[in-house]
Parts: sequence; structure tokens; C-alpha cells
Amino acid sequence: MVPFAIRSYTTSAPSLLLLLFAMASSSRSSDDGGNPFAAPPVAISASTAQLINIKSHVPVTLGVGDSNFTIWHTFFNIVFRKFGIEDHVDGSVDSHAMNADTEWTQVDSCIVS
Repeated sequence: MVPFAIRSYTTSAPSLLLLLFAMASSSRSSDDGGNPFAAPPVAISASTAQLINIKSHVPVTLGVGDSNFTIWHTFFNIVFRKFGIEDHVDGSVDSHAMNADTEWTQVDSCIVS
């Protein structure tokens, strides 16, 4: 049972992407909390990124005027960590510097589209 109501609203893709980038950069943390078992995330491949159905990982659709931003934000942060793609949205990597890395660029394109 889901403890919150899921409403289906739509928002335009460009504004959604801008919100994602702002959201990821505002929640960025360089501290692992002292976890001795912490390891850097392993990024997914471009072929795997193409197969991800984001709606199966983020069951909340953000809508204008809804109060579900925190829940939506949490789900997206989990997805970023789960697939090791935080560096694509948190500003820790200069995307222009990654143009020569075909795999990183393909994964980045999958995230944007």
C-alpha cells in the first residue's frame, strides 16, 4: 500500500530537466558520513540506460501546485544513486570536458531524453 496519493499530472520536459538539475545540485554532498564500506558508485552502461523505464522507479508525477515535491525528489535521488549517474546531474562533472568519452555522453543523452 502506498502511504500517499499518486496523482497523474504532466509538466513540460525542459522545465522538468531544469528542476532535476537544480534539485540534484542542491542536495549534493561530498561527505560519506564516515562509512568505511562506502565505495564510489558504479555507473550503468548506455545500453542499460536505454532500457530504464523511469516510471517504474519514480511512481510519483510532479505537478504544479502539488505538495508531493519531497517524495518525488527522494525517488529521483534514489534512482541517481542506484544507477551511479549522480555525476550527470549534480554538476560535479563538466559535461563539456566529457565530450571525448563516448560512453559517458551516451548515458547522458539517455538521461536527458
